[in-house]
Amino acid sequence: MKSAPVVLMTALCLALTGCFGSMHEQMEHNGMDASYSQGYEEGVSSGKNAAGGLGYSLKKDTRRFANDEQYRQGWTDGYDAGKTQQRDWQKRIQPGNHK
Repeated sequence: MKSAPVVLMTALCLALTGCFGSMHEQMEHNGMDASYSQGYEEGVSSGKNAAGGLGYSLKKDTRRFANDEQYRQGWTDGYDAGKTQQRDWQKRIQPGNHK
């Protein structure tokens, strides 16, 4: 059965992803500012949502965005990254685009 290794690898990746916590927890663990990290994570989800990603939602704490420079910068950076990631993924899965 050729699909067994793929299923096993996918399960392993999902299990390992769960061990590391959320994106902002990983960023904080690596020394990033907590406000920036939270903003970045919410910005990524929002950017993917804006680019048509299913399962992603607009997440933005408007009060923090207005008053917290680190959150605002993180959200903006995350939004741009999420939008780019989603568009790149959509290009890769288009029929006939096998790279």
